[in-house]
Amino acid sequence: MTQHLLLKGTTDKAATNQNVTLTSDSADIASVTVKKDNTLILNYQFGTVLSEQGVYEVTATDFAGNKQTITFEIDKTAPALTISGDASSPVITASEALFYKNAAGELVPIQSANLDQTQANALFKYTGAGTLKSVTLNADNHTWTFATENIAANDTVEYKDEVLYDKAGNRLAQSVKATYDGTKWNLVTQ
Repeated sequence: MTQHLLLKGTTDKAATNQNVTLTSDSADIASVTVKKDNTLILNYQFGTVLSEQGVYEVTATDFAGNKQTITFEIDKTAPALTISGDASSPVITASEALFYKNAAGELVPIQSANLDQTQANALFKYTGAGTLKSVTLNADNHTWTFATENIAANDTVEYKDEVLYDKAGNRLAQSVKATYDGTKWNLVTQ
């Protein structure tokens, strides 16, 4: 592969929530093919805006037969949350892996962890009559499982740290917050 084939507009294995316009500074490119979700986009030309959600594979070939292939994903859908479980063990599930932004503004994946009572209460705000005993974060399943006791109606648990995102930078559409209504936990949308 020659260095002058460098495709511009995105990086290999990237995820974005923006449109992508591919270009190249090389005049030596003989062909470029683009597939979206494994389906060939006919007659693609550099500079054409790619805006539909999906996984793209782009292959540029120069006149000497050298190839460069990159893949990237356009994802414009914000992650969503659901809640399940019973009164003493609510489970909040995200539709996909979640990330927070570090001090440099880079997306960092949430890691699996078993948080004891002290750690759980440092990361989550629990208000009401009950007690937050622990939280298990499962990054593979995108779940937070809460262990509570002595809960009462209107008890609330809320993630009090960073705003959360998916890998493409789409902001979670709601806060990670749930309130107990006396029979079950419900997500609170804000």
